[in-house]
Amino acid sequence: MTPNVQVPLSPVTDLDSVVAWGPQGQRRLRDLLADARALLRILPVSGHLLNVCQDRYRFAVGFVAGLLDERVSLQPASQSPETLQRIRAAHPDVVCLTDSTFDSQGLPCVGYPESLSAMPQDELQVPAFAADRVVAILFTSGSTGLPQPHGKTWGRLVRNGRVEAERLGLVARPHGIVGTVPVQHSYGFESTFLMALQSGSPFWTGKPFYPQDIVAALAAMPGPRLLVTTPFHLQALLASGLALPPTDLLLSATAPLSGHLASQAEARFAAPLHEIYGSTESGQLASRRTTDPSPRAGMSRGRCRCPT
Repeated sequence: MTPNVQVPLSPVTDLDSVVAWGPQGQRRLRDLLADARALLRILPVSGHLLNVCQDRYRFAVGFVAGLLDERVSLQPASQSPETLQRIRAAHPDVVCLTDSTFDSQGLPCVGYPESLSAMPQDELQVPAFAADRVVAILFTSGSTGLPQPHGKTWGRLVRNGRVEAERLGLVARPHGIVGTVPVQHSYGFESTFLMALQSGSPFWTGKPFYPQDIVAALAAMPGPRLLVTTPFHLQALLASGLALPPTDLLLSATAPLSGHLASQAEARFAAPLHEIYGSTESGQLASRRTTDPSPRAGMSRGRCRCPT
């Protein structure tokens, strides 16, 4: 990798482009940048930010604020007391950002404010960051032992987001993204936040869990629509019998997806379903359309001429 390569936050340069939709309406790229700058004014000085915001837009504001201030985003898959204690021991300067009731186990904690002080927007521009800078530490689930930290450089994160967007066709045709997975999770981070930024696709701010909430979020999001979900949520959604809003693309990960469930989902949504494969350590590695047995539709690795 060439030293000192700077990679922009997003290839989108129109500050009025929509980055997020939610119950309160839309948020533009200029709002994200201004809110991140405003948030920095109330965050204590630290080198690490434990961002546990449940609202996806608020998470995005916190993450971008960290980028602007050279803070590393800590993103454990679980916020158990043991995990938080280990984080505190490894990163004693950590500050926690939260938008809901959260037992921080004594970590310094800042609540996301109901409103942020307005910042001038006439001088905003899309920032760029060093490709080789570690900007996030993601943690494994701990299913085979203690959760293990994995540092992620900005260049590698951007590459993963762009590759996935290209593979799914979102670069040519941005989709509104509704995710049922936490944005702190490796899959949710890449597929509902990074991919959105790198393709100009707006994301739904919430994290719908129950079938009726997923349906409501999809209905509220302008099309075309992409549902980023799991086999568990898909099964519950199909079993609910609810009328499904028009959805153009489905994405699944985190657990094996049976061919039967994939076929059911494609039939009910009248949309193709793709599986993504990867790990916290590696990020996404490949994808496939489960219901298509042809060789050309098998495991596919994306290609992107992006800094790593």
